[in-house]
Amino acid sequence: MRTRATRNRGFTFLEMALALFTIGFILAAVPRVLDQTRQAMLAAPGTTVTDATALALNGFILAHNRMPCPAATASSGSEDCSRTRGFVPYKAMGLARPATGGGGFPLEYAIFDDQATGNRLGLMAAKFTPEYLDSSASYWLRPETLTSQQVNGLDFCAKLRDAATRPAQAGLTGVKSASGPGGVNVAWVLADPGSTAVFDGGNNPAVGGWFESPSRPKSATYDDSVRVGTLPQVFGELHCASLLAGVSAAAREADYANDQLRIRRYLVDLRDYELQVRKQQVSQAEIRVGMAALGSAVGLASASITLAISLSTATGAGSTALVVVPQVAAIAAAVAAVITSALSLVTANEEKVEADTRLAQARSALASAEAFLSARRTALLSLDQRGWFQ
Repeated sequence: MRTRATRNRGFTFLEMALALFTIGFILAAVPRVLDQTRQAMLAAPGTTVTDATALALNGFILAHNRMPCPAATASSGSEDCSRTRGFVPYKAMGLARPATGGGGFPLEYAIFDDQATGNRLGLMAAKFTPEYLDSSASYWLRPETLTSQQVNGLDFCAKLRDAATRPAQAGLTGVKSASGPGGVNVAWVLADPGSTAVFDGGNNPAVGGWFESPSRPKSATYDDSVRVGTLPQVFGELHCASLLAGVSAAAREADYANDQLRIRRYLVDLRDYELQVRKQQVSQAEIRVGMAALGSAVGLASASITLAISLSTATGAGSTALVVVPQVAAIAAAVAAVITSALSLVTANEEKVEADTRLAQARSALASAEAFLSARRTALLSLDQRGWFQ
């Protein structure tokens, strides 16, 4: 069994030698691994550069809410937004050097630009307006439509969505179909001339029209490579679906809040009208009570006069009973009318109090609806202003 002294003495010479040998073996393998990595990169340098360029395109979009415009020349590296086809504006995109393909020649670059529909991907312009309704003063009138004027990535997403739903147009940036005539419009194209500086087929700017299909096989007369970012692809890479859906959902919530506000306004007016009716009923009940009281007093006075006249005559004593009975009945009827009208007044006052309570509740609900709409509008505008950064 090992003692404490044995365990604390450290590495043996043999253990140290094995450790140094292992470290040396690993260090000796590093140059070979690096050389293999370099050879692998040299075997397909165009692919690596194209990938970096594609990533830089998305980075530019996120930073500027549009695509970079093509450069007029490969060496300038600056945008020329008067054109839709040219070369990669590597300086504007933050790249260290011009974007080249496998043969070391500059990549051709083109972007989608549809002026007729406003889907100009190289131009930062409004396209997405999360429409929601803001109630006018009257709930019966058509509400005014308010739209946001914020221009950001949501507008770029809206351009992609709109362009993707339209039929292909030969006059706009696109690629040919690999299986037959026609083609499809795309957001951007990167074309590599291959081992020569000459672009073949539709990739040649002099020929114009659509670029060749990315799946076109190479041959003795065609050694180009084409890479594209389709409209749905870029839409997905930028997570446009969730961004637009989130803002649209907020707009629907604002619409709902607006509808609730209009209903509450209607109910307040309805309760206010009900209260006015109850007040009129109280006034009418008060008038009926007054008239009943007056009728009762008149009846009582009339009965007293009739009784006095009856007693003052020679034959009045004998007919007093015949006179008193009808007068008492009349007085009782008048008193009953007073009691009935008084009860009606009590009921009318109770209904007035209830109507007043309902009006107060309706006004409280209206205030809550106004606060809810204000919160939903604020949330909508906040999402619209954030753009990419939801």
